[in-house]
Amino acid sequence: MKILAILLLIHCSVLGQNIAFDSLIPKQTYRYFEKKDFVISKEVPLNGSELFSKNNYLIEAELLCKSARNFGFKVTQLKDKNQPKKVLEELVLGYNVHQKHLYIDRIKSSKPSVKDLIAPLKLVNKRVKMQVIVSKDYVRFFANNNEVMLADSIAPSSEAVMFSIFTKHRKVKVESLKIWDLEQPALNKND
Repeated sequence: MKILAILLLIHCSVLGQNIAFDSLIPKQTYRYFEKKDFVISKEVPLNGSELFSKNNYLIEAELLCKSARNFGFKVTQLKDKNQPKKVLEELVLGYNVHQKHLYIDRIKSSKPSVKDLIAPLKLVNKRVKMQVIVSKDYVRFFANNNEVMLADSIAPSSEAVMFSIFTKHRKVKVESLKIWDLEQPALNKND
């Protein structure tokens, strides 16, 4: 079975163009959320209100693995309204500590697949820098300044707009987290 993963080392080629990791960070033209130095030991929702209400955002995080076996982000989530813990749809982008790889788990995605997209990656001093770009039709997952990149096409339902940061089996320290809402331009100070 053919896996549609894109894995490129050192430089990522997207639509025929080389993309530098730093060039993906939006300028101050979009609204963003930022938080530093906190520890998680479970799934924590990140979206809320009008900010990040659509699947068009960029997440950048630096994570320190304290004792977790698996951690990362869940995007394009849809949970059952009657049973909020029941996930109907999601795409999981994470790092598996024991197997030393980055992955995209599509088992509950809008385009389900039993095969994960994976890329080998070793933590540096127990740290990983992740960058996730989510749009209405694709997701791109970068680690450690373009050391690896995974990508997948997506077609989430219109209600699947929740996203979260997660860890399984213990703790991760979030040294920095910044999320840009690419649907919401920053407020103009002259208005």
